Amino acid sequence: MTHSSLSVLLFAVCLFYCSTIQGVDAARLRRVSGGVDAHPSDVFYQASLRNDDYHCCGGTILSEKHILTAAHCVADLFAPPYDDLTVVTGTGTLQGGNHHEVFNVSWHEGFQMKGHVNDIAVVT
Repeated sequence: MTHSSLSVLLFAVCLFYCSTIQGVDAARLRRVSGGVDAHPSDVFYQASLRNDDYHCCGGTILSEKHILTAAHCVADLFAPPYDDLTVVTGTGTLQGGNHHEVFNVSWHEGFQMKGHVNDIAVVT
């Protein structure tokens, strides 16, 4: 085996090794521990933010007029009059639901896209 072939093989093995998590059971990698499947009607407090009717981010209903979401979903991406941004509630799928017009988007003044520092926003 030539030196260059050996180098390529060693590099490939290193890539494979680095791409796997050693010593961790795959079942432990799940993000929910001991959770149960939720029916869409169980998460009535969730909202979908839609950009031109395509789901782009999720949100949590805080009140009849306020949705909490991540700033990276809305910061500097939408501008008044927010015609391309809609909030959809009342559905657990991408169809149906109640469509709500967006009047204002505000995010934490200390939000930084890099590292998602202060990654919080409110849509009204």
